[in-house]
Amino acid sequence: MVNIRTAFLLLQTIAILGCAGCSQPADNTAALEEIKAKARAAHPNDPIAGDKAANEALVRNLEQLAPNANGKEMAALAFLGYYTKKFHATPTACSERGVELKAFSAAFAEANKVPLEIASKLVDSTNAIQRTIPTALVSARKELDRVAEVKGIKVEEVCALIEANAAQMAESIKFANTFPKLYAQLIAG
Repeated sequence: MVNIRTAFLLLQTIAILGCAGCSQPADNTAALEEIKAKARAAHPNDPIAGDKAANEALVRNLEQLAPNANGKEMAALAFLGYYTKKFHATPTACSERGVELKAFSAAFAEANKVPLEIASKLVDSTNAIQRTIPTALVSARKELDRVAEVKGIKVEEVCALIEANAAQMAESIKFANTFPKLYAQLIAG
């Protein structure tokens, strides 16, 4: 079983990487932001290049953060961090801008139904989600700002595009597609 400190270190790493989490020292934030910045500089037309690079770093570093943790538990925590950002924080950030993401939220929940059920059986998902929302919200706002800047549009327009393309967006960013290795660990027998 993953201890509480390890669980929240994992969740914070996920938050910094563009997923969700809770509090952690700022030096980790700076290092992970540097990974994201380098990827964005190398791929300026890809608004999520930084998150892709960070996701790869997350997968490489999860075991180093919790060498004695069960792989399924780590995958469950990674999923819950990601789910918190995409299902709770992104709609909240868009709502703050006057755009509701009802269709997206429903589509994202459906696309991630299986990993949520599994993760909820492995860890205290309600507590993990509630404790990670503040950091997830900060991360979601930054991600929306970044996408808007790269696309040359307002954040409200980014939110409207997410909602208008809810099913496609939810399918393309579901956990299984974003973190295929962690998804495989989570659903493994």
